Amino acid sequence: MKSYDSDPQLPRNIKSLKCYFSGYTKKHRGKFIINAVGLREQMNPVIIKRPQGTNSWLFMIFYDKVQIGRSSEKDKTAQNSFIYWKSGSEHLYGNPDREWRHSWFHCDGTVVKKMMENFPLKPATPIYISTSHFFDQYLMDIYEELTSYSFPDTEIQISLFRVLLHKLMRGMNKCTSRKIPEGIQRARLFMDSNYRSKLTLHKLAQTAAMSPLTSVRNSNHTLVGPP
Repeated sequence: MKSYDSDPQLPRNIKSLKCYFSGYTKKHRGKFIINAVGLREQMNPVIIKRPQGTNSWLFMIFYDKVQIGRSSEKDKTAQNSFIYWKSGSEHLYGNPDREWRHSWFHCDGTVVKKMMENFPLKPATPIYISTSHFFDQYLMDIYEELTSYSFPDTEIQISLFRVLLHKLMRGMNKCTSRKIPEGIQRARLFMDSNYRSKLTLHKLAQTAAMSPLTSVRNSNHTLVGPP
């Protein structure tokens, strides 16, 4: 089963889709298996309840506010939240009051279990993600790998999954994921290009289009490198 529809909020060349790979997984069970993917799936007001979970790992991003956990807990998560569940663990999520959207994929295999042993986020624990585009792109890349070739490459699938986990971990670490401001990048390039010249704080601030005090504060936090 698969369906497509356009979404103007998606990055260029990204469409919504839903696809199950039951025929593929029966023939290729092993260290890494993708069972199903769903991209920007639109849901009616509903709470999904799976007391026994599924026989695969489930990774998911919500674009709207939803409830996660048992109904008695009323655990609400904000928009743009990531969560995953281990194989066989209970799933309970959704919004009974309004429509909501999410992207997700089911996977399994020895590589998945091994990689997730070192993942810093515990299962069934939602965390805010500033952008979901990399998650959407992963789903499109894995979908294309599975559907465009007679013999999809398992190592490519594993590599894509590894990159996804690293991007998620970077998003959880604000220090390493913080982008260096463009002004500071210009100042750093200027310093590297004029290292023999006498540079002043005022000149660097002009290059960065910042006040001297602001440029010092930003550079102390973002410029780390050899002298």
